[in-house]
Amino acid sequence: PLPLTSNMAMACYNDMVLAVGDDKTVRLSRDQGISWHQNSTYDLPTALTGDHVLMATDAKGRLWLLTSSGQLWQGTLK
Repeated sequence: PLPLTSNMAMACYNDMVLAVGDDKTVRLSRDQGISWHQNSTYDLPTALTGDHVLMATDAKGRLWLLTSSGQLWQGTLK
């Protein structure tokens, strides 16, 4: 199951669902949310500040992160 954390944000990306909450741990599901795994490949940027993170994807295959401190990060996962 997906552990309950405050301010959980989710985004569909690259045939998986990513989830991150206030603990800033990235979790992923490759079976549309049936099972969840703590991610060992993808980490949030080390310079990321703020208490909460929102995630979104766009039509160009990019992942966007917006933090409560106003930082905006954009990238792709390989």
